[in-house]
Amino acid sequence: MMEGLSKKQMKKWKSILLKLLADGLQAGTEPSKTLAVGNGGIHNGVCPTKLLEVLNAYGEIEKFSVIPKKSYVIITYTSVESAESIFKNVQGTDIEKSDGGPNATLYFYYLNTEINPDSQQKAIHLKPQGLHIYEDFITEKEERLLINTIEQDLMKQSKQCAQSVLKHRQVLHYGYKFQYGTNDVDLNDPMAKEDIPEHVSGVIEKVMETELWEGKPDQCTVNKYEPGHGIPFHVDNPDAFTTSISSLSLGSSIVFEMRHPIGNVFTLLLKPRSLLTLTGEARYTWTHGIKPKKTDIVHDSAANSEAIIHRGVRWSLTLRKVKDKTSKTESGPPMVDTQDAVEIERRHVHGVYNKIASHFASTREKPWPKVVEFLHSLSPHSLVLDIGCGSGRYLRTEDTNHFIFGCDRSSSLIDICQEKHPFVFVSDGLNVPMKNDYFDACICIAVIHHYFTAERRLSAIKEIVRLLRKGGKALIQVWAAEQVYKNKHSAYLNKQSVNTNPLVENLQTLKVDCTGDQEQKVCSLPIHKNRNHFAQQDMFVPWKLKNSPTQAPTNTHYRFYHVFKEGELEQLCRSIDNCTLEKSYYDNGNWAAIITKDL
Repeated sequence: MMEGLSKKQMKKWKSILLKLLADGLQAGTEPSKTLAVGNGGIHNGVCPTKLLEVLNAYGEIEKFSVIPKKSYVIITYTSVESAESIFKNVQGTDIEKSDGGPNATLYFYYLNTEINPDSQQKAIHLKPQGLHIYEDFITEKEERLLINTIEQDLMKQSKQCAQSVLKHRQVLHYGYKFQYGTNDVDLNDPMAKEDIPEHVSGVIEKVMETELWEGKPDQCTVNKYEPGHGIPFHVDNPDAFTTSISSLSLGSSIVFEMRHPIGNVFTLLLKPRSLLTLTGEARYTWTHGIKPKKTDIVHDSAANSEAIIHRGVRWSLTLRKVKDKTSKTESGPPMVDTQDAVEIERRHVHGVYNKIASHFASTREKPWPKVVEFLHSLSPHSLVLDIGCGSGRYLRTEDTNHFIFGCDRSSSLIDICQEKHPFVFVSDGLNVPMKNDYFDACICIAVIHHYFTAERRLSAIKEIVRLLRKGGKALIQVWAAEQVYKNKHSAYLNKQSVNTNPLVENLQTLKVDCTGDQEQKVCSLPIHKNRNHFAQQDMFVPWKLKNSPTQAPTNTHYRFYHVFKEGELEQLCRSIDNCTLEKSYYDNGNWAAIITKDL
């Protein structure tokens, strides 16, 4: 009965079978009245009505169950003969998707257990603390008037607003112009001297009535989303904006998704005219974003079924209050200038690696497979620069046939490299002494998360782009705040910490005078507990020297890290004019991006 499947289809059939078995279903090839239809679920974009047209042609259906958040459905015929007929004749055939995507291939599996659809929904979706939703926050008439006024602003130049055209959406700014890349605003922007227009200030006044804001919002960003557009997962910069973020949705419904660093996911349907406000954990710990799709799948709990909704044009008004730059943030490092950032990096990045170089090098000998894969993907005999080469584990990767240079800020690590590779030199990653447009490729692995500010992290990527020839590629990899992704925990976490979310207030802190002999400015950050989830993005991570006494504090050194949340590295790369983000992915506790310098 499986003879009609190609080798590729048979592989897919077995792959889906394993998923069904993992869900506790006794699936196989022994005939029964009940079948699972793989790839036939609404979560895979297949319309139940279309699927039933196919299924009804082979016999009378006794029961049809759509399983929430699964890509398969369960069907029971009144006879085994009907089930056998569709198993044999429709196995491996295609069905059109309602979302306009590529056709889905249907695979059939006999089931020999009674199915309770409710038992398939195992995931626990807890509402993030600090998430507030107000449906019908404004009237339909107010919505139409607001959309019309925003559209007029998009078509004209005004001192009261600034326009931006991003790759996937049109943007307006009121009060202050939002700066993509640094996720900040320019306090000297002349726009700030202009009054926010009445149609926006009216929304602000109404938002203040919710009593979720400590101060009045003074910055508004309007995004216009066409169907299929989204926004990467992110946290609004805690160093730039205060404790509340509000967003008013207009025009079309959309599924809004939030993700916690330990792997929890929460989704909700943002309806037109609804107001969403993020405070507390929802504001600082959970990332939020919108997937770029033309349709959304919505679960109807009353009917225990799912439905596909098609996206229309949507506008969102995001309200923020710009933070006083002279104050310190409770959720990250203090606002410091470039000189202070350089001093902290000198003490808690460069200085530490010089002290631990030998021990560090002994633990960093095995290349990461994805980095090796990138090097193998390059044209033979490429000229490559490894920025932040450390102990040099990628300088002599086998079978690449490339000519690889390496540079690192740590002179002690470069001394170790020179013992096995001659083409290495000491250099700051922000100012590499090589000419423009020189290298075919660059790799920068586990480096950019050591820069103290968003501006310096962005500058590091710009320096990589400067060094690349036109058409050249770079692989950038950074430590991820999410050490659990898609329900799989990274190798970094120990088993005891997988389901534990550490609180900042329970951690020790380290205070650093970041200005030396000048006027004192203290940076105070928590000390990360190794092999655990990260309590926040900016932390000191301890390194204990090998064979050192357990209680000897001088043998423990603290490195500064800014761990990246999902979408953050992508956003930095996209903010650079002369490069294109080709690919981004999660790799065992790290975020990675491959960029190409534009021709």
